[in-house]
Amino acid sequence: MAGLLLLIASTGMLCDGSSVAVIVAGRALQGASSAVVWVTGLVIVCDTVGQRHVGEHMGYIALAMSLGIMLAPLLGGIVYDRAGYYAVFAMCFGILGFDVILRLFMVEVNVAKRWIDVDFDNEGGDEETKGQRALRVEDDGAKDYDTTSSSNTTTMAAMTVDKPEASKDVSAAVLPPASITLNPVPEINQRRSRLPPIVTLLGSPRLLASLWCTLVQATLLTSFDATLPLRVNGIFGWTSLGAGLIFLPLVLPAFTGPYIGKLSDNYGAKVPTAAGFVLAIPFLILLRLVDHNSINQKVLLCALLFFYGLSTTMCLMPLMAEVSLVVEEKAAQKPKGYYGKQGAYAQAYGLFNMAFAGGCMVGPLWAGLVFAHAGWGTMTWSLAILSAFTAVVAFGWVGGYAGKQGTIWQKGGSNAQLKTLEEKQNEMREERLGPTQESV
Repeated sequence: MAGLLLLIASTGMLCDGSSVAVIVAGRALQGASSAVVWVTGLVIVCDTVGQRHVGEHMGYIALAMSLGIMLAPLLGGIVYDRAGYYAVFAMCFGILGFDVILRLFMVEVNVAKRWIDVDFDNEGGDEETKGQRALRVEDDGAKDYDTTSSSNTTTMAAMTVDKPEASKDVSAAVLPPASITLNPVPEINQRRSRLPPIVTLLGSPRLLASLWCTLVQATLLTSFDATLPLRVNGIFGWTSLGAGLIFLPLVLPAFTGPYIGKLSDNYGAKVPTAAGFVLAIPFLILLRLVDHNSINQKVLLCALLFFYGLSTTMCLMPLMAEVSLVVEEKAAQKPKGYYGKQGAYAQAYGLFNMAFAGGCMVGPLWAGLVFAHAGWGTMTWSLAILSAFTAVVAFGWVGGYAGKQGTIWQKGGSNAQLKTLEEKQNEMREERLGPTQESV
């Protein structure tokens, strides 16, 4: 909510700014506040939907983001052409106000879980659901135990004594024998010397590859913001209205985002991401063929932009889900509590946001400078070369190193990876807490 209020204030500074200093300050404040809103939203999605479906739901997030990026020039051009300067900002304030209202009605995950637990106790549930809930209770108890001192040794049976409805519905195979005393685990606190969590995240080649691909994807996505309106004006003589409408072919493929995200959930992020960058190459090169004013040229431009937009959509959805999988992978390699109670999602998506924002800055600068000094054809060639290099990076490291067996086309995709991570976490848990009765 604080980020949205700052975003409204910064938009007001841009609207009424009469000097360069005020406009620059407003733009900087606008970028910082929007980053807060954006990262928080991604973390809420991960907490709400769970890791097994994060790719599909990130597809909806990416759909909204792509629509926002591409519809902004379209709506801005139409409204400015029809109603003038202040009407554009009135539209912005209206959208921000509607967002504030939605935030007021939003129920956070922790609050929702408490209500779900109350409804579960009142209405009951099947045995499998109760058993899963009891497992969660047991795991929460173990997590609380990990943060105690070594002198406060207890048993798992004692930890579940306050949950009679869970303990009686769960089979004894899930709980260790009461005679087995849990080994105390040293507390993870600030006195223990370690690298900051964000540094350990950046130590993952998989995350670095994802961040590079995100930067390049944003570069490709925004490179036409500064050049496409000038190009269509020079060839077809279109005004701001036509320059805004030409972004529609780039927007339409964003509606395939949820399906691409589901594909990533089932088969992993490597192939869709690499295929997206490869698919962008021929359409970037063929854009140089649009060089004179005719109906055929206009149709050709729209078709090329549509498939180019599809390629950038194929890259973005898997990358957004890949970030959360990297966090899960790193967390499985560390002791419980290493990344804090809430995990490292906010820090990881903060890095993702930095990479995407960097691409949004590089794209218009790159395309604008090359277009001004070398022309449209050279600009599209340069972007095609960048996309080709990034396709190699994506195939090599996104979703895991390509030389490792089973990382290229992963049956089960992110769900299979999560299952493997859960098995590793269970092994680590048995090492700390002792074997369960079932394993004995």
